[in-house]
Amino acid sequence: RWNGHGVYLGHYCLMLCCYRLAGGDAKYAEHQQQIAEVLRQGFRSQRSGAWVPSYPHRAWAFDCLPCLLAVRLTDVQEGRNLNASGKLVADHLRFRQTVAMDQATGFACTEMDPRTGRPLAGARGCAIAGSICFLGHLAPAHCRDLYARFKEGYWIEQGEGSGKIAGFREWPRAHD
Repeated sequence: RWNGHGVYLGHYCLMLCCYRLAGGDAKYAEHQQQIAEVLRQGFRSQRSGAWVPSYPHRAWAFDCLPCLLAVRLTDVQEGRNLNASGKLVADHLRFRQTVAMDQATGFACTEMDPRTGRPLAGARGCAIAGSICFLGHLAPAHCRDLYARFKEGYWIEQGEGSGKIAGFREWPRAHD
């Protein structure tokens, strides 16, 4: 059953996919397929068909990605036509670039309204970095562009020699 628990169901299904990828047998395949279908229905139940809530009353744009990857990997593992999961991915990318877009940064927002998908909180480095990890498997070309823009706007290096520190910022430079 769906009940708006995208985080739990997406990660659970993804772990069942990973079990099979790591050489496990198909003893959980039926359960995996059932969860993937529930996730598919969750995406379809939204007006835009492009996102799922993280929890019944909370939603983060990033949390859709483990759900999408779980559905996609299940289709691959079951030898299904990838057009259906490919459409979910394409619809979600359009959603991220329009409805869920944080206009100040040009990245998908962090938290969304669980009823409409509209942004409630701007983009953050942790969500962008996590998105890159999943989008590399779902939409490589989009991911390359996302990474280049993320690096340009969020990468920081400070100090010199052994005191040098480098990494991705949580907030964009304009947030300073």
